[in-house]
Amino acid sequence: MKSYKINYHRLQNLFQIKYYIVVIIIVCLLTFLIIISCFINVYQISSFYGIYNDNVLKIKINNKLSDILKNNQYIEYNNQKTTYKILQFGEYEIINNEIYQEVDMTIDGNFVNNEVGLVKFYYNKQKIIEYILELFK
Repeated sequence: MKSYKINYHRLQNLFQIKYYIVVIIIVCLLTFLIIISCFINVYQISSFYGIYNDNVLKIKINNKLSDILKNNQYIEYNNQKTTYKILQFGEYEIINNEIYQEVDMTIDGNFVNNEVGLVKFYYNKQKIIEYILELFK
């Protein structure tokens, strides 16, 4: 009988999870994440290789991105953010059923001649909340 009373008292004083506190914490975290996502921007990034020779950077980009490149303000060449000016658009080339175009541009900065480097350019700036809502469409 004593063991029964001990177990009964243990069961009576057992810690229980208060689910309303868990729900309140989850709601607070979700509202915090939604508020943060309204202020942080995300970009789409395209990266490709380019050759820098005689102060001219030559790259091949997808035809769909050439209009975006005209309206963009800066690129990142070898992890250095630089501004650029497009000199000319070259000839088209078809690779794997995609149309690529050669672009010659001058960039600000001191780079080594005949240097091959990674070119990144950022476009389609959006808030995180807009990007998430666009995914659900």
